[in-house]
Amino acid sequence: MARIVGKDAALYLNISGTWNFVADLFDWSFDYESVTFDASIKGDLSERPVVSHGRGRLSAKRYVEAVAAFSLADLVTTAARYDWAVVSVDTVPPAPSGFSTNANAKIQGTGYVVRAQAHAPQSLVEDSFELLLDTVPVIQ
Repeated sequence: MARIVGKDAALYLNISGTWNFVADLFDWSFDYESVTFDASIKGDLSERPVVSHGRGRLSAKRYVEAVAAFSLADLVTTAARYDWAVVSVDTVPPAPSGFSTNANAKIQGTGYVVRAQAHAPQSLVEDSFELLLDTVPVIQ
């Protein structure tokens, strides 16, 4: 399994053909693995795995000042497929208009938001989500 973790990144979603900045992440992790199946037969001295397909997820957290801010939880209920990108070092403030030519390190793919939650343990509201990938991601 490959795992990349980071702090302080920008999350972009491609909504209706336009890249939109949606979250300033303070903690994120990206996991990707190859799914294998056992192809051993009777008499084999060791297990013989066969690679089938990939599986991955992006988990991230951000702080928001109010739950009424663009809620990632809203994306769970739509069950829509999104183009997404995590840009590790972005301009301040983020510049969606220059996303395509952004030369900073990024992970980009498509998938579905399957879990989101918002809670306020202190003065800030913490918004977290998990996105399942349905394509092989691009890492630049």
